Amino acid sequence: MKSVHFTTIALAPLFFMACWTHPLWNQQSQEENNSFDGLLAFLLLSGSLSNQGMIPNPPVTESTYLWLNNLNITTTGASVTVWNDSGPNGLDLSAWVGSPSLASSVLNDLSAVDFPGSGAVGLHRTSGFTGITGDFTVFLIFQPRATTGLRKLLQFGNGSCGLQNNFDLYLFSDNTIRLDQQGNANILTSASSVQSGIGQVLILVRDTSAPTTTAYLNGAQTAQILSAPGFTNSPQIWMGTDCSGTGTSNFDGYVAELIIFSRALTAAELNQMNCYANAKYSIGISHSC
Repeated sequence: MKSVHFTTIALAPLFFMACWTHPLWNQQSQEENNSFDGLLAFLLLSGSLSNQGMIPNPPVTESTYLWLNNLNITTTGASVTVWNDSGPNGLDLSAWVGSPSLASSVLNDLSAVDFPGSGAVGLHRTSGFTGITGDFTVFLIFQPRATTGLRKLLQFGNGSCGLQNNFDLYLFSDNTIRLDQQGNANILTSASSVQSGIGQVLILVRDTSAPTTTAYLNGAQTAQILSAPGFTNSPQIWMGTDCSGTGTSNFDGYVAELIIFSRALTAAELNQMNCYANAKYSIGISHSC
């Protein structure tokens, strides 16, 4: 077992501060140190240092319920055994029937989990996933290899297939993104067509105060319903497949990151998260950053 985790160099700020306070360094004038000030601020604020360069951290962290970061994946050989939760709740996802693989250089040369589109392959958590019964925001970075047929991205449920599946997010044969809720098909269907072979950012927001359920693709609103359908306790989650375990509707492509917030993000926060997707994965978005 090994963990594919490009670790933040936590000691880097200490090293720079030690240099800054050293007498030999202080012999230089303040003018000469101005460029160092900028470098130090950039390192402290921009994110993690890795062998792939500077990688930004999510700009929004409040109410993070689940964060599956592409830099924190455990593998055996090329097989993904655990996608570790980098958030506060320890909601790791493990291989479901068969294991997807880890692709080392996909979106902006960063790693991503490769779902093959066939066979009983996916990721799953059996318990504890109970925090999205109210408002929530789903942030997903994915790149389809194929958009034909029915391709499951995420499914939340109580372990039984059918009406018990509270949340079913998938790509449909017409290249749209669709959401089913407790057996009610297509309560939300995107207007934008998903393109294969291109990295995309999907954000789904459930706001019970509006009430609305809204989908955004690459920064642009692509679907909205003027209601917030209820979701009951759903302790299990599947990614890239569904509860059947048959592989008949597996996602075919890559997933690089998933963040679920237990609240509806604001418009400003949505823009920040889209810009994060642009900066980290070079995904083209519809607004400026």
